[in-house]
Amino acid sequence: MNRKSFTLLTFFLICILFLLTTQRVLAADPEKVARILRSKGLNPLIVTGILSMLPVFELRGSIPVGVALLGQRPLYVFLVAVFFNLIPVLPIIFLLIPFRNFLISKGVLSGFFIFLEKRAFRNRKIVERYGEWGLALFVAVPLPVTGAWTGSIIAAFLGLPVFKSFIFISVGVFTAGIIVTVITLLGMKSLLVVIPILSGLMILVVVKMIYLIKRRSDEK
Repeated sequence: MNRKSFTLLTFFLICILFLLTTQRVLAADPEKVARILRSKGLNPLIVTGILSMLPVFELRGSIPVGVALLGQRPLYVFLVAVFFNLIPVLPIIFLLIPFRNFLISKGVLSGFFIFLEKRAFRNRKIVERYGEWGLALFVAVPLPVTGAWTGSIIAAFLGLPVFKSFIFISVGVFTAGIIVTVITLLGMKSLLVVIPILSGLMILVVVKMIYLIKRRSDEK
């Protein structure tokens, strides 16, 4: 491993440990994180973006905080949240496996990477069945166990094509952003109605597209 690769991997490790430590200390409370960042003088939209990059909060935490707590325009919050949520995707897909192999060879964090690998393979069925569209669907449903981070980890461990995975994860993040924004604007009382409807529509669209793709493949 050359010096440049080692530097990138070390930087990536520091980022992961920082994010995990920050979330543990702050008890996974996006509002608390937002208030701390605002007290440092950061722009509200930058605060929204930072929340979107954190693996537990992502869009689920950043969009409601950006709109309801920080008082920003929903369109701006949506665009910033989606953009920042996608920033970790390519580094994770590119670097996670070589990063894991290097650290395990040094006897460092092997338990952590075993946990990540188990988590990825536990959620792999939808991706193995529907390919990259399954990855998009997995990311699109805004639940605590889904999102761009988990989707990227799955893509890395399953060895999916990097840029193709990025495109479909982006589709999922964009869809999740729309769902969370609509829920935020309509109010939390609509949660039980809106999530099943929007998620159902997304599933129907994805299944239809998968059917058309397979049909064209069979015809060829």
